[in-house]
Amino acid sequence: MTGALALVGVGGLVWIANDPQYWFPGAYAKKGPRGDEGPSGEKGPRGDKGPPGVSGDEDVSSRLDDLEGTVSDLESQLGDTSGVDDLSSRMDDAESAAEETSSRVDDAEGRLDSVEGRVEDACSQLSLDLNTFGC
Repeated sequence: MTGALALVGVGGLVWIANDPQYWFPGAYAKKGPRGDEGPSGEKGPRGDKGPPGVSGDEDVSSRLDDLEGTVSDLESQLGDTSGVDDLSSRMDDAESAAEETSSRVDDAEGRLDSVEGRVEDACSQLSLDLNTFGC
């Protein structure tokens, strides 16, 4: 009996899913053009007063205290910072080495430009066809 009832229920759902216009004709009926929007209603009543807030001074003061506590905890957890100082000095050394390398590259680029200019001058003074010898 329950099996037959379940079969009828499933069959009904399949029928509704396959032919919704039969079951919901108003949803699929042709509709006319939409009319003009009506006038706005009156303003509603004012809402209830909200809960009192925390004073800005108290809020900032409590957050500052929390921040100071967090900083103190971090400082105590870090303990010895000599590794950080060593890392900082190594970073400074690497930065100065990079600046020196950059300076050397700039010097080499200037020398290369100078050599290129001299080769072009030599080619033009000899009045050679520049395309013939690759100048």
